[in-house]
Amino acid sequence: MVNTGVYVRVSTDEQAREGFSIRAQEEKLRAYATLKEWNIFSVYADEGISGKDIEGRPAVKQMIADVTSGKVKNVLVYKIDRLTRSTKNLIELVEIFNQHHCAFNSLQEVMYS
Repeated sequence: MVNTGVYVRVSTDEQAREGFSIRAQEEKLRAYATLKEWNIFSVYADEGISGKDIEGRPAVKQMIADVTSGKVKNVLVYKIDRLTRSTKNLIELVEIFNQHHCAFNSLQEVMYS
């Protein structure tokens, strides 16, 4: 089983009302991980924090530390914009994942490597 880091984030009450709540994201991602037979190593949650960059987001920083230390070999998000809204940060994160042989998956988007 692949150790998976589930990352969830919500920045506003509006997102929570529209079904992007931390709990809703986590429930959907847990169900998906179960279907894929992935072991959830940890759920990383940044609540009430903007996705414009990764500064000031303790959960994403812990997830990166767990990826770089080899504890997490797969990152799963509900949508890419939950991880970051910055193209630059996304590229940097994917490079970190690749360097540490960590897969990156989104429930809502199909990605090819």
